[in-house]
Amino acid sequence: MSCDAVRFVLNFRSTIEIAPLQAYCSALTLAPKGSLVKGQFWDNIPDWINGHPAVPADWESMLQVLEGHSNSVFKLAFSPDGKLLLSTSGDKTIRLWDPTTGTCRATLEGHSHCVSAVAFLPNGKLLASASYDCTVRLWDPASGACRTTLEGHSNCVSAVAFSPNGELLASASYDYTVRLWNPTSGSCRATLKGHSGTVIAVEFSPDGELLASASKDKTVRLWDPTSGTCRAILEGHSDSVIVVAFSPDGEHLASASDDSTVHLWDPVSGTCRTTLEGHSSWVFALAFSPDGKLVASASNDRTVRLWDPMSGACRATLEGYSCRVFALAFSPDGRRLASASEDRTVRLWDPMLGTCVVTLEGHSASLMAVAFSPDGKLLASGSLDKTVRLWDPTLATCHGTVQGHSDMVTAVEFSPDGKLLASASKDKTVRLWDPTSGTCRATLEGHSDSVIAVAFSPDGELLASASDDSTVRLWDPTSGTSRATLEGHSGWVHVAEFSPDGKLLASASWDETVRLWDPASGACRATLEGHSGWVHAVEFSPDGKLLASASWGETVRLWDPTSGTCRATLEGYLGWVNALKF
Repeated sequence: MSCDAVRFVLNFRSTIEIAPLQAYCSALTLAPKGSLVKGQFWDNIPDWINGHPAVPADWESMLQVLEGHSNSVFKLAFSPDGKLLLSTSGDKTIRLWDPTTGTCRATLEGHSHCVSAVAFLPNGKLLASASYDCTVRLWDPASGACRTTLEGHSNCVSAVAFSPNGELLASASYDYTVRLWNPTSGSCRATLKGHSGTVIAVEFSPDGELLASASKDKTVRLWDPTSGTCRAILEGHSDSVIVVAFSPDGEHLASASDDSTVHLWDPVSGTCRTTLEGHSSWVFALAFSPDGKLVASASNDRTVRLWDPMSGACRATLEGYSCRVFALAFSPDGRRLASASEDRTVRLWDPMLGTCVVTLEGHSASLMAVAFSPDGKLLASGSLDKTVRLWDPTLATCHGTVQGHSDMVTAVEFSPDGKLLASASKDKTVRLWDPTSGTCRATLEGHSDSVIAVAFSPDGELLASASDDSTVRLWDPTSGTSRATLEGHSGWVHVAEFSPDGKLLASASWDETVRLWDPASGACRATLEGHSGWVHAVEFSPDGKLLASASWGETVRLWDPTSGTCRATLEGYLGWVNALKF
């Protein structure tokens, strides 16, 4: 009953959130015939519902549909602990999802072209992404900040893979080469040459002693990642080899090809063990289950197939996509299989039952901001649809929709005690909400243009708001009165940030400067100059001894907030720097 109840809630959640009584009308009516919840509460369906539509006998095999990308989804990867699912897309972004609830945790932006692949460091503390912009980027998955950009390939980067010990990162490229990088320093250790066509995939063996690469030259090559020498060339496919995957025990190497087949190889001898046939078109992706007892393949024929790697038999065919399936990933515990498609969705499957759950919906337009409450029990999201939504991040249920702004919501922030939620909007106001009841406590008016950012002081006694009117305002969040207006910037102010001790307030502006203010007196302590472009982000270090500022002039500067002197300038970015995190 509990499993059926979860399926019921996830399938009809978006409807029930808007109109709870629809649980007894449309939800019960449209639930499958075999639903235990439907059977239990059948007598509660209103009498005025006379005709009942035709419904399936049972729940679909698909568990969830994850929507958000604005272009095709190319690759997927679970974090080592299974708490995150990553998806890459032609929309130039990476999305981090909660695979349990289907909610999008973060969107990573920075690449200037399609993001073709993604991989986690084995400890989960680093994320690598490959792009058609010829670069590899390393990200902090916790903060979403880009750590470094690896340059060297002369053409699109198609794949990335970390070695099991995390000391090497391999990248494959359309320039016919594989590069080995040190992920800590960002330096290139070796360039592996030998393929006569685009290298589409790379994969390390579980012990890290072999690296497999797949190419459009119809071959798979096995390399010694320490010396960079080629150990073997695996031939047998009659078309481009798109993907390779080692079984968890390292005893099998699977390769998928445009010839519509999957080959299983002995990586030690290089001989072909078996050929898996059944797909009617190209095979784009492969994934072994963590226990090695299943291998999944995704194809241009719009299906996913589950195979027994020992016998070569097809266990199940997962259908439901309207477009080709590009990517696959098993969760670490093997209980979920994620598949990504050209139809811009991610689906979650139960690989044992061969059986999918729901599409999670809420906002009717793009999201601009998200913030967790201090205790992590609430997640607030602000949107172009002019609303703020409050979510339970564990259950992915919407607690309420807060309405009142007359234009897009640009920022949301919880007070340190979690008793207030501030939202900023292009309607020139800041609103203070009670996150428990969803009622508006106060509307703070005074700015003459869009309000872009809000920040509470560490003690919660001040609220700062930054605006396109070139000012920062300080408010008393209890009374809603304006304490001070900080003037001095000559351009839009898009960021305000308090120091950890609350004695300084930093503001960043399109006038290419950062200003440090005394929030008690409202006096400007220092103007930090040096950026050659709009300053878009500032962040204090946890001890307050450093202040970082990021610019659309492609640099990050580190400042001493006490003296106002620049300690260092971090260069090497190929585009605007949009975010910072210590």
